[in-house]
Amino acid sequence: MKTSAKKVDGGYLIKGNKLEKLGIHSQDTSELFFEDVFVADSALLGSLNTGFIALMK
Repeated sequence: MKTSAKKVDGGYLIKGNKLEKLGIHSQDTSELFFEDVFVADSALLGSLNTGFIALMK
């Protein structure tokens, strides 16, 4: 697994595995992980701890 990390807002943005896909191969598609990144209340989309439910709708 090849990863790279970038420090952002007191935490890290970690780029994970490249995903296999169909279509445009010139643009990279990969996993992104946010570790210990602070998100202000004004920047939340929806209510706290309801992200999975919002994603499934």
